[in-house]
Amino acid sequence: EDVIAFDTGPGNLLIDAVVRELLGDDQAFDRDGSYSQLGEVDEELLGSLLAMEYLRLPPPKTTGRELFGEGMSRRLIEGYDRERLIDLLATVVRFTAVSIANAYRDFVVDRYEIAEVIVSGGGVHNRTLMSALERELDGLSIPLRTFADTKSGFTADAKEAVAFAMLANETVQGKPSNLPAATGARGPVILGKIVL
Repeated sequence: EDVIAFDTGPGNLLIDAVVRELLGDDQAFDRDGSYSQLGEVDEELLGSLLAMEYLRLPPPKTTGRELFGEGMSRRLIEGYDRERLIDLLATVVRFTAVSIANAYRDFVVDRYEIAEVIVSGGGVHNRTLMSALERELDGLSIPLRTFADTKSGFTADAKEAVAFAMLANETVQGKPSNLPAATGARGPVILGKIVL
């Protein structure tokens, strides 16, 4: 019960959508963060993004494409100056980093002692995002590492595959694998469905 887990905000959804708009559908992400480092953060837009209600909701909470997906991406892109999409990209990268750091400030640091933050998933390859996240967490004196830096033996890209393999193992064994404190569920349950 002493676990906290929740979605902090957009993750890579907005970043990837702006990159596709800027570079074409063939470029699905900002390789190494090389494009997002070229833009200037639009502070006014950043402020309005950080004012989103979801970011202030206490955990447990979850979100994804229904909030930060295609609809929001389209509104941001279509409402922005086409000549300055590189600035929109820099802004959504900064928004992602700040939303993560703010979630730590607002919901984690007063409740837990944090030894380190371990980042995984595709965002670890975006140096601009990782630098921004490191700067944002620096004020909290929390060291930042990637999943690959740990002794887990897995790359940062393996996070979801490993997590779903673990969940599947628990399901096959007939064991509950949800965490009510993290999900808001009424109690422990066996997740998934086995179909033969």
